[in-house]
Amino acid sequence: MWNNIRPLFAPPIFEGDDDKTRVAGIMSPILWVATVCWFLAGIASLFGSRALLGAAIAGALVLLGCTSLLLLRAGRVQLVARAFTLALWVAVTIQLLVSGGIANPETAGYIILILMAGLLSGTRIALVFTGLSIASAIGIFLAEQYGVLDVDILPTSPLLELGIVIVYFLLSAGLLKLAIDTLSATLARSRQAQQELKNSNRELQAIRDSLEVQVTERTGKAEAARQEAEAANRALQDQLWHVAGLSQLNERMHGEQDVSALADAAIEHLCRYLDAQVGALFVIEPLRKRLDMVGRYAYPSDTCSFDFGEGWVGQAAADRSTLTITDLPPDCVAITSGLGDAVPNTIVAAPLLYEGHVVGVIEIGLLHDLTPVQSAFLQAALESIASAFDSAQNRSRIQMLLEESRQQAEEMRAINEELSAQAERMRDDV
Repeated sequence: MWNNIRPLFAPPIFEGDDDKTRVAGIMSPILWVATVCWFLAGIASLFGSRALLGAAIAGALVLLGCTSLLLLRAGRVQLVARAFTLALWVAVTIQLLVSGGIANPETAGYIILILMAGLLSGTRIALVFTGLSIASAIGIFLAEQYGVLDVDILPTSPLLELGIVIVYFLLSAGLLKLAIDTLSATLARSRQAQQELKNSNRELQAIRDSLEVQVTERTGKAEAARQEAEAANRALQDQLWHVAGLSQLNERMHGEQDVSALADAAIEHLCRYLDAQVGALFVIEPLRKRLDMVGRYAYPSDTCSFDFGEGWVGQAAADRSTLTITDLPPDCVAITSGLGDAVPNTIVAAPLLYEGHVVGVIEIGLLHDLTPVQSAFLQAALESIASAFDSAQNRSRIQMLLEESRQQAEEMRAINEELSAQAERMRDDV
């Protein structure tokens, strides 16, 4: 049975409005206690000298309490709170006016309604009712002093006064408990909010750390991608430079050029493309196994030649490998200009190899070291130059053989003519 009745006494709950639910939770027990107390006070007033007036006042208050409970469940929480507080102020004031004046113990009702106003409607409403209570108390006191107020309109018995005092004590204790509960709930919510804030801060810090890690990783990946792109771009540029250089070299060596013209064209292109300041091209003289200079670029004009194994040029031919010489002595071949002479920082002597045999040697002098890209280009260029010189030497040998055949044919024709002349003279003599 109690389980069926209990929901009637439970305060209403309003989803999504915590403040409204809080005020309703305070108002509901107050209204129930006040209504019960007013009902008991009405019964007690029946034993007084003016039972009808006391019962009427108590009945009005009980009706007010029941109406307030219905409005509270309808959701009119603030209206009920303020109206109930105002009604309580009016009831206390009237009670003081008709039963004992300012000395009546029901004066404590002002304290209760001020506490109620603060709990239900906030500080401003509590101040308003504090002012009203002070004004009412002063008015009642002055009315008593000037004999305007008849304090015996509704006299009370000592038992009734004791009951009223006990009721006010109970109401005060209830309000104090509600205030403490409200403060405890507020503190609990505050601690919960602080804990949630701490948890949120930890989550935010974790998210921040995660984001920093992600940003660092993505920055690293972006930097790696940028470096890879730059490396790929440099490799592409180097490849284009390499291919363009070989293409230009082949164009310079295109056609049936003699060895000297081919040598000048090849060494000039190599020096310009590799930013070399001086260079020379030597070809092998097969019969004597010597290397004769047939082309040069900013090289001293003195004609020179080397045997296999003689000097850096002859040693490169003998080893069939490229020699790179740095830390050159001061008396090395100089780079000459109108402003003065300079000794190269690096000299490279590289053999021209075609099908395993030495065709010639290229020697270049630079004021800087060759980069890996330049070295790779030089090795590829040497193959093209070696092939071109082998073809040029073959053409030269073919030309020499043709010239020898022509000379031999002329000699044979001369011999045949002389033999014919001798035979003719012999026939004449006969």
